[in-house]
Amino acid sequence: MRIDTARIIKVHAVSIRYGKTFSTGVRNEGSLDRVADEIHKMVKGRKDSSLIVARAMELLVKDHPFWDGNHRTAFELGRLICLFFDYRLDVTVEEAVAFMRNIDYQDMPLEKIQKWVDERRVAMKVP
Repeated sequence: MRIDTARIIKVHAVSIRYGKTFSTGVRNEGSLDRVADEIHKMVKGRKDSSLIVARAMELLVKDHPFWDGNHRTAFELGRLICLFFDYRLDVTVEEAVAFMRNIDYQDMPLEKIQKWVDERRVAMKVP
């Protein structure tokens, strides 16, 4: 399954149902295209899955393509990508919120985001 701009917008529509949201629109569709293109290129290039998750999170948080809900959308998109690679993130809501905010507030480098993803990834159990 390919993650395109429309899918990211759908993830955003679900994500903004949680918490307060002041505006639901897309601020910069070009940023969404960039996220989708980078994910596609990384998957095609067989990059490490945690790097793909980290890069998607980084771009959504730092580029702010939506008027509101960028951090929530970044986390949920990261979780969706994890599912494609048969793992999930084992993290509390409080930890996820704090970490996603710190990507922005601390101008966190990609390597640190990837390390966080790696440390919390748990393989999905196959029945």
